[in-house]
Amino acid sequence: MFHFAEAQIAYLLIATGLVILGFLIAYGVIYLAVRNALRSHSRWIHEGGVAAEERRRIG
Repeated sequence: MFHFAEAQIAYLLIATGLVILGFLIAYGVIYLAVRNALRSHSRWIHEGGVAAEERRRIG
């Protein structure tokens, strides 16, 4: 049978692991979003940026 201190340590370790897992997932989501935004922006700049948008709109 668990003593109170052992159960408390086990709970603390599980909670800490879940928090770390949550941070890793959040980091991954933010990393992918920023990478996608930078790729899109780079592609937009490579295609001519605002000037190219204006040329397409005009004619």
